[in-house]
Amino acid sequence: MVSDIWPGENSSDPDFFASVSETLFFKAYEVNNGIELWALNTGSVDSDGDGINDSTDNCPAVPNPVQVDSDGDGLGDACDPFPNDPDNDADGDGFGADVDNCPAVANPSQTDADADGLGDACDAYPNDPDDDADGDGFGADVDNCPAVANPGQEDADGDGIGDACDGLIDSDGDGIEDGLDNCPLDPNPGQLDSDGDGIGDQCDVNGNTDVDGDGVSDRKDNCPIVANPSQADADGDGVGDACDATPDESDTDRDGESDTTDNCPATPNPDQSDTDGNGVGDACEKLTGKGDMDGDGVVDNKDNCPFIPNASQSDLNGDGVGDACDVPPPSVSDADGDGFVDSADNCPLVANDPQTDTDGDGMGDACDDDIDDDGLPNHRDDCPALGDLGNGIDRKGCPII
Repeated sequence: MVSDIWPGENSSDPDFFASVSETLFFKAYEVNNGIELWALNTGSVDSDGDGINDSTDNCPAVPNPVQVDSDGDGLGDACDPFPNDPDNDADGDGFGADVDNCPAVANPSQTDADADGLGDACDAYPNDPDDDADGDGFGADVDNCPAVANPGQEDADGDGIGDACDGLIDSDGDGIEDGLDNCPLDPNPGQLDSDGDGIGDQCDVNGNTDVDGDGVSDRKDNCPIVANPSQADADGDGVGDACDATPDESDTDRDGESDTTDNCPATPNPDQSDTDGNGVGDACEKLTGKGDMDGDGVVDNKDNCPFIPNASQSDLNGDGVGDACDVPPPSVSDADGDGFVDSADNCPLVANDPQTDTDGDGMGDACDDDIDDDGLPNHRDDCPALGDLGNGIDRKGCPII
């Protein structure tokens, strides 16, 4: 018999028996009648009442009458938690591929430190928004040449800038750029090239060049172009006796004057100039500032005319340059006859002795029409020398107490 799926009250629970087209057959045992056959036509079931039978409904339990399925995964949008992701959040982090910054790697917090749109969990360079632009395997945050490939991160001069992008590489640290250094990998600060072959003595493939033929290689010879086979250096200044102008006396600054007679033993002063004749050479007086090159009794670092005597240190115009060397010479006129030259007078046309300036505005009281700077001219101010003391002034110009 074809009947409802549910058997009578005296029947056992139905067991699946067979399926034919859209009809499912079940059998049950009825106490009085024995075996009963039950049938269910699934083609007519619409569990969500949206007008689409369950057998063809892409959302059988949730109404989806238009059967929209944006991602084409067979699951209608109405019941699809990830309607725009056909893989339905493959990495299981709660974000569909359409919004997940790491669709294939779980990144539940969606952290993206460099804001490049690629989550940290799947970003090989989480702190480099350009993701290793030069392709050398190092992100810009750690790459010593972020814009130029430098896969080995070589930095011969240790300046933090990789060799591949360092325009001023000095591999041997001798102060000479590799491109100009005749020994780029061996310090050769003097660029000595005794045989003139373009290769500095410190790295010459010929090895022990000996220009002066004294049996000592140039790189070790204290007189490389003058024979000094014993390498004698009586004064121990590093210059062999054979080529030392003062072999028995040390010449620390190598200016040709022995230290015992040099007026600047530690600073080259080859002509031994000493303008002020104080026994200390000009070259080292300029360095210390303690000399007195013009001999006026004022040390150079305090002298307003260090090269021209100006013992009184007079400076009429107050410009910091002494009158003796000021160009043009300072004015000495005193138009108002108050004893102050015009260039230094705060009231050059009105006598103002002793240069009183109550409000400190640079204009002396004698020629300042508002000496307390309260906004009221002196002739209307009942308290012309008392300005605002913090509480304002009254209409007569006196401070409010």
